[in-house]
Amino acid sequence: MTIIKSKAYLHHYPLQAIDDELACKLLMTPTTISEQKGNALKLFDCHCHCLGEHLTLTNLDAGKLTWLAESFLGSLSSGDLFTLEADVIRQRSVAVIEMLSGLVDALPDLQLPVWSRIRLPHFMQVWRESKHKLDPETVSFWAGWAVKGKKGKPVYLKLAALYHSHGAEFTRAFHEAARRDSLKRAKVSSPMLNKLAEFISEQGFRFPPAAFQSPEIMEEFFEQLFWHYQTSEYERNENPDLNGRTFRTMRNLIIRCFLKPGVWSADEDSIPLPPGKARPGSDLNLTTNKHGIEIKDKLLTEVPVHVTDIQAIDLLYGEITSDLSCIKKWAISEVLQIRKAQRTRIREAKNGTFLNHFYKKPRLSLNFDKVGVANIFRTFEEEGMCTTEHARSRYRIKLPALAQKLGLPTTYSMLPFQCLLTLYHPEITTTFMDDLVIWDGKKRVSFSKTNKGYELIGFKDRRGSKNSEQKILLHPKAAALVRMVEEITEPLRQYLKKQGDPIWQKLFLTCGNSFNYPKTADSNCLNRTVVKKYASTRKKFVDSLSPHTAKRGDDLVDFIKKLSTSRVRAQAAVADYIENHSLPRLARKLGHAYMSRDLLDSYLPTAIYDFFATRYVRIFQKGIICEAMKDSEYLLRASKFDDFEQLHEFLSRYTLKEVPENLKTREENLLADGEIVEVGVSVSAESMTALMSIRQAVKTSKTPHSIRGLARYWAAVCDMVEKYIHKARDKALQAHLETAIKNCSPSAYEKMIHAVS
Repeated sequence: MTIIKSKAYLHHYPLQAIDDELACKLLMTPTTISEQKGNALKLFDCHCHCLGEHLTLTNLDAGKLTWLAESFLGSLSSGDLFTLEADVIRQRSVAVIEMLSGLVDALPDLQLPVWSRIRLPHFMQVWRESKHKLDPETVSFWAGWAVKGKKGKPVYLKLAALYHSHGAEFTRAFHEAARRDSLKRAKVSSPMLNKLAEFISEQGFRFPPAAFQSPEIMEEFFEQLFWHYQTSEYERNENPDLNGRTFRTMRNLIIRCFLKPGVWSADEDSIPLPPGKARPGSDLNLTTNKHGIEIKDKLLTEVPVHVTDIQAIDLLYGEITSDLSCIKKWAISEVLQIRKAQRTRIREAKNGTFLNHFYKKPRLSLNFDKVGVANIFRTFEEEGMCTTEHARSRYRIKLPALAQKLGLPTTYSMLPFQCLLTLYHPEITTTFMDDLVIWDGKKRVSFSKTNKGYELIGFKDRRGSKNSEQKILLHPKAAALVRMVEEITEPLRQYLKKQGDPIWQKLFLTCGNSFNYPKTADSNCLNRTVVKKYASTRKKFVDSLSPHTAKRGDDLVDFIKKLSTSRVRAQAAVADYIENHSLPRLARKLGHAYMSRDLLDSYLPTAIYDFFATRYVRIFQKGIICEAMKDSEYLLRASKFDDFEQLHEFLSRYTLKEVPENLKTREENLLADGEIVEVGVSVSAESMTALMSIRQAVKTSKTPHSIRGLARYWAAVCDMVEKYIHKARDKALQAHLETAIKNCSPSAYEKMIHAVS
């Protein structure tokens, strides 16, 4: 018997047995481990509540507190209260005893126990003698209200307030209805269920349990629920259209869970039905950045909603591409690092000697030289993975450094692999990776070799039950990544097998900070809160990303805050669209079952899409027509221009012919017969020399990650022009090209093509 099933729901429970005044005094008592006080007090509160005790400053008794403290140490150490690792048990136990010691002034006779391993048998005996006082109903209350979807992952509902306002019977009926419905769903609607439960508990005085069996009263209940939902959500997001759509979701949930099964007595039509108008893609993912600029916030790269042509080119050819390149280089570097450590461990283990000694009271005072790296490798290979306490006793080396040396997959080790998989295959989503099971017992089920190559099979919930299964023929490098992950996580997999834990069948596993109990790796483990809160994590990613990007300081930290597989996926798909400008291809790349015409609008602002539909598409999709020009008064000389903006303006005006006014928007871009207009290019020896010099400067740059999009754009234009000249057999054009090749001077543009830091 374990009373608390998971830490996932514990923070949702208010204190039950310890009143606020006493809790405040306990929390203000100094302890050696101050950050654990709140959690430790919650555990002690649960223990007291289950034993039927209620503590206040006015009813304190020294003998009772001593008994509660000793029985608490016993219940926690035995695992009956909560399953924790030995070191965490010690920390929580010490924290509770130290907090209770603050009551000595009020209780001079108070004799508190001192936590020690030697006294654990005594504490457990006190606990065993106290078990008969446990109240089954209270124990059930603390077990949480878990619901599971089709994938079997438990989610805990927030029903503590509902339990107190409407009682155990009503809460059990609510939970059972939600549990039955969730079993049929790929994704549990826990946020909606929690909002519904919160409203019911807040309105308990108006709608008691009996009200839910009266259709007349329920009509009023649903009206009150609708307006409460609209008001509270509007205060949060100021988006009435979105709130109308999400209430329709709640309406359907209530009908499925409570009305059709007969849990509540009410007519479906009594629930308000707001219009379900879908938002266009151009209205999605909009936010304002720290500079007060409105942006599309779907990618790694911030994309302003309102941009000029120059900004659009810099984004399309510069930041979007370079940011994605940065992530790819960083991920490859991290993958190679852990792969090298893992293979070194296996190779060098053959030269080591098995370590026979254990340390009962380990002090992490040794280093790799004293113990011998090969000896550690040999011991690990023979014994396999172990958790924190065992690892400390075995190796006496700081565990994070040891885990890195052994090539173990710690908290963020799987993120580079997941980013690379997403880069190769944007149709792979976060849920696809998080739920990816490659073994079913001895049978491999999701990663197999076919006649065409390796195939990965997973599920994307948002495609619906009929289309959720995805079979992805992997790029050879992506298949190699999957094999690497299998080998790197193998020690964790074998450990989980010995424990009988089915998680071993998942592909992505991690052992946390170092030697924690293995669990499934979270593909979104890095987020804005983590980067902001933990300086060590922030420094780790700043150090590892800096060699691959020109970003520094706050710009780099802001970039790291956005680093997630979902944003990498979006950016990879958009980068592919920039290269191929095909909406059907974009839909396939994202793994969508159907193509939506405003799909791209949810990723990029309309202004950038308009740029595609005018100059960009006509140059790089339809093509160009070149004409030779004689030398003119506008002879191009690099020394005349202070920056690339001036150069860009000159090239646009005198090299590319002006786009007609009636072709400035995507709606007016097509001619009557549906043909896209070609762009005319005026070629002179001077302009061609500039284009070829820019292209060569881009190719030979020693810092390619800092090259401006404008420079890459004109280098691509140069490719198109050169290709046209070779095919055209126009003597004047050929002469201009030959002159440009002779006079090509990339050094004149080396500084200009790079972004100013």
